[in-house]
Amino acid sequence: MTLLVAKLLIGLVSAMGTLGPLGAEPPKDEPNPAVQPAPTEPSTPAENPPPAIGTTRVVQPAEAPKPGEPLKFASAEALLTALETADKGMNTLSADILYDRLLELEGDRQTRKGTLLFRNASVGAEGKPLPRAFAIRFDWMQAGERLEKRANWYVFDGQWLLESWPDEKRFKRRQLVAPGETYDPLKIGEGPLPIPIGQKKDDILARYTAELLDAADGVEDDTQKRLVANGWQLRLIPKDPENDEFREVRLWYRPDAGGRLLPRMARTIVRSGDISTVVLTSVKLDADIPEGTLDTTPPKGFDGEVEEYRRPAGKADKVPAPEAGANPAKAERE
Repeated sequence: MTLLVAKLLIGLVSAMGTLGPLGAEPPKDEPNPAVQPAPTEPSTPAENPPPAIGTTRVVQPAEAPKPGEPLKFASAEALLTALETADKGMNTLSADILYDRLLELEGDRQTRKGTLLFRNASVGAEGKPLPRAFAIRFDWMQAGERLEKRANWYVFDGQWLLESWPDEKRFKRRQLVAPGETYDPLKIGEGPLPIPIGQKKDDILARYTAELLDAADGVEDDTQKRLVANGWQLRLIPKDPENDEFREVRLWYRPDAGGRLLPRMARTIVRSGDISTVVLTSVKLDADIPEGTLDTTPPKGFDGEVEEYRRPAGKADKVPAPEAGANPAKAERE
């Protein structure tokens, strides 16, 4: 799994909101998160290409709900407005995760199954801010008809990403954020997946065309259809496709029994045509995260490499703010 997909997962599990009661019960037959032998997209994308712009079925605006009726989103703009504060009220999240990737040029498909633990940004015991962090453990991989046990673990602590292969006792630790800086993997222009969580609606719409679609639109697999039933689908298309990594982003949200809007599935299509799908099941909120789970220290007895942060070409170093009472011009001369 590439670094891109690791960041995609950060975005997906963060995509949850504290909304009013929606009055929709989750399907009682929530699918088993086991690796699916029959993926949703065909091995040859040309046989069933992604829907072209303008061919999808858009949900028509609904009337304002009356008192006592479940909340309805009349448009993509309404859903984006709700998602501006979508991470409030959530501390941690756990889930079973299924990751599927179809490589268009090679025609290959890989499916991985594992578990996920996520911590939202918070304040620690001593008042120290804690950034968003996650741990993902993939223990099974399916390539074609071959299913094998293969451990591949990821931990992101807000600055460092640790990838390890326990069976081979190998690791790779990469510093994704410069010391002293903060990084929001969901922010437009920073993160590789433009999920509109905690971001201004106007910023999203300045870069993407947003559509609110029927939850079943573009979902061929019956198990996934049950997963997103009674939910909403948001489709984002870049307005400047030549300078955007994605051709299309689709996000599915569905309320739980308590009326809280949760992410259920995400699908991206990059410019090369590769399709990545992430599915979350057995989602639980405020789950306990065992001590050390989010530690990116290299495991003892493992061999590996450490890569410190390298600022991308053309990106200037961040200039620290002057101290209170200091003379900026004098500081510059010194």
